[in-house]
Amino acid sequence: MRRAGAAAIAPGVELLPRNPQAEAETLQGAALALLQYTPEIALADGDTVLLNVGASLMFFRGPRALSRRVAATLRALDLRVTLGMAPTAAGAWLLARRAGRGVPAAP
Repeated sequence: MRRAGAAAIAPGVELLPRNPQAEAETLQGAALALLQYTPEIALADGDTVLLNVGASLMFFRGPRALSRRVAATLRALDLRVTLGMAPTAAGAWLLARRAGRGVPAAP
């Protein structure tokens, strides 16, 4: 959201400059915290952590339970995230990006 849009919605909002180094450190910290679920983690796009959890699903009692645990771990780090889960990393990334926007209708 742009500054003017944020100020229009919340006139008393305090706008802070971005800190790319702090953002990168936070992303790295999130990735380290998620190593408890899988050793197969990749950082992507500057704001994305990808996990290959195929081998972890049974240990953590399925995709829903694992998703809840991952979300709880990230909430404990005071991070607001959107999760996506799919057979491929690209599919999971797309689902996470589309979350809250509705699912497109099948052709």
